[in-house]
Amino acid sequence: WNSDSLLRQWRKNWADCANLHLAKAGLDVRIDHRSYKEQGIELEPQPKLGKSVSEMSRRGIYVDRFNEMKEVQEKNRDLIRKNPEIVLDYLTRYQSTFTRQDIARFLNRYIDKAEEFRNLLGRIEASEQLVILTGNKEGTPVKLKTREKKKLESKIGVMASFLSTKHSCPPHLSSIEKKKNITKKK
Repeated sequence: WNSDSLLRQWRKNWADCANLHLAKAGLDVRIDHRSYKEQGIELEPQPKLGKSVSEMSRRGIYVDRFNEMKEVQEKNRDLIRKNPEIVLDYLTRYQSTFTRQDIARFLNRYIDKAEEFRNLLGRIEASEQLVILTGNKEGTPVKLKTREKKKLESKIGVMASFLSTKHSCPPHLSSIEKKKNITKKK
């Protein structure tokens, strides 16, 4: 194993463990250890700035890391301008449902101007891909989903219902217990 494959395996194991605990906590978010390119995400990952780099940029001292982040931010801004539904694609890869605030938080990473932000937010909210799941009750955010994700989850539900009627393995038996039973019969 080389160091790259070890790192990839470590990242996969970490994501699996984190996702298990996110699911146990009832949270509807997931971590994907793969690169944006491997996931099919058109956006380029934005480098993170440390506190010292951010502080230096506030004082007018620009370092390479800050300039690199601005270049990536501009590339992604152009991609979002051309196709705002990229935002929906990105959000649904990590959450099956999301809110208007999630969309706004994502846009805020790339869009600096208030008018452009409002226009892009409006274009995304007007997308035919967007489905409203719940109304706004008692100040809770409206839950949103994409049509594609809703269709996929419906298919999974149908498949699960179908498979639940099959009795090839009683639900109370684990795979280990089933193997023991099979070997005993031979």
